[in-house]
Amino acid sequence: MSKCNDTCPVELTDVYDSNKKRTGEVVPRHQMKEGGFRLVVQMCIFSKDKLLIQKRCMSKRSFPGAWDISAAGQVDAGEESHEGASREVREELGLEYILTEKDLFVTLCLPHVFNDIYIMEYDGSEITIQESEVDDFGWATEEEVLNMIDDGRFIPYKPELIRSIFEAHRKGIRNAPDMCMETSYI
Repeated sequence: MSKCNDTCPVELTDVYDSNKKRTGEVVPRHQMKEGGFRLVVQMCIFSKDKLLIQKRCMSKRSFPGAWDISAAGQVDAGEESHEGASREVREELGLEYILTEKDLFVTLCLPHVFNDIYIMEYDGSEITIQESEVDDFGWATEEEVLNMIDDGRFIPYKPELIRSIFEAHRKGIRNAPDMCMETSYI
């Protein structure tokens, strides 16, 4: 497994205001301006009633070795949310999805973070994990994910968030971007 060291480039992110509008400021990924927000994305890829899940590599800063949803990451400076989502799926899982603004399911409004969640259908392509980010992948039902959260193997998302993602998938809901849920997902 490769690990990032002092030679890795600094990842930059745009600073957003409380209305999810860019302020014009750009900062290093782990340095947020007082009162500013950053934008992250999460992609939930489904095959029938199962969610593609990934096991985070042990070198991750947060939740090393924990299972997580399909793919997630920070939106880079200058990227739109859907562009960052497409890039993260490609980087972490080797899957080519061309997402658009219409693919956005919902935005979670967290303290100093906007979290855009995308729900997608698995297209059958070969999954190739990025070893510096992901140790393994698998498929899990809603009940299995909730059980993994309960026993500490999965990032401790609130059960209502997991249920809402699975429910949206079952109902075919793929675009509710005007809905901004103020929550803490963990």
